[in-house]
Amino acid sequence: MAGHGPDRRAWSPAETVITPANVATVTAGWSATLTAPDTEPVSDANTVIQAGQGTIRALDRASGSQRWSVSGDAAMPPAIRNGTLISALGSTVCVLQTRALATGVLGPSATFGGFTVPPGSISMCSPGGAIVTIGDTILFTHTTAALGTGVHCGGTGWEFATDVVAVNGNLIPEWSHEETQGACGLPDFSTLIGYSETATDGTRAFVVRGSTLSAFALSCASPCAPSWSVDVGQPIVGAPIVLANGDVAVGDKAGTLSARHAATGAADWSSTSEPGAANTSTSPAATDASVFMTGPDGTVRSYAAAGCGSPTCSPTWTAPIGATPAQRASIGGGVLYVPASGNGLVTFDARGCGAATCSALKTIVAAHPITGPPAIVGGRVIVPTRSDIETFALPTT
Repeated sequence: MAGHGPDRRAWSPAETVITPANVATVTAGWSATLTAPDTEPVSDANTVIQAGQGTIRALDRASGSQRWSVSGDAAMPPAIRNGTLISALGSTVCVLQTRALATGVLGPSATFGGFTVPPGSISMCSPGGAIVTIGDTILFTHTTAALGTGVHCGGTGWEFATDVVAVNGNLIPEWSHEETQGACGLPDFSTLIGYSETATDGTRAFVVRGSTLSAFALSCASPCAPSWSVDVGQPIVGAPIVLANGDVAVGDKAGTLSARHAATGAADWSSTSEPGAANTSTSPAATDASVFMTGPDGTVRSYAAAGCGSPTCSPTWTAPIGATPAQRASIGGGVLYVPASGNGLVTFDARGCGAATCSALKTIVAAHPITGPPAIVGGRVIVPTRSDIETFALPTT
């Protein structure tokens, strides 16, 4: 699934093929021409799934040949669970769908959201973030908005609802949480912020909504109320991540990384204010030892995942990527892969270099501008670009 697992850390700890010792030798592997693949690839042992521009394509992981494709299924990164692909799409309602991963044959589906509105009014439902699965539970978010005459009142009005939903492997709802707004007149659309990205530690679901991080017990019953909610003061960027010590961490638009106790939401530690980190647009990534944030100044900042013993922590090391970051970083085999704006995928030793400032191991250059985070699977680096999926591997892989 997106983020390489339900903790959303973007780390593949089982990857051992490409390492800091040999990443400089990677070369281009297969590529598959696609139309603007604009989400993170997800993969199992045999199949790479790429969603973008309303289409999902299944590619053979070894050769890149297309196995099947379907249109209309791809609103957010899907997830793979037990040989089944789970995807979400939006329209007047949101639909959660399953397909056989090997063949693309449609399986069970379920609808969520949607308003009943008078003729001439508009109602639309949109999935909010990547689908996350753990055990028999599937987590996803969606937002529904309606506008028109007779909506909420006799004249022009609007309704807005945003939901966090947990279903089981048969798409039967386990619990949900919904928040609604509505009024006469036209809405201030800038204030209508829905639930988006999700992560889980196996006990709780952590969900982002604007600048707020909320926790929901996976054992909840509908209507499910948050165990806790915390406003971090700035819009949260991307997905929350669950750290090795059990904390949940988020990065925000100001470039601040903050870690909180999973059970209570109480602050554990946060990063120092760093020049050049403001207006961050990429979410954090983490190993067991370190958490990485990349600021718009083109600097990777590494922090100790367990904190530093103080409420505010400075980076343990930094590194320039030579450009504005384009997407969230990914980690595998001890290598940190940072997409830079344009075609560059800059690599670093995720352990650092023993100095305060580290240099890149290699910049992998894609043939086209990178449009999503890379996936590190099976000894391959799988990169979505504006025109295709490109892979990189060791010469013998």
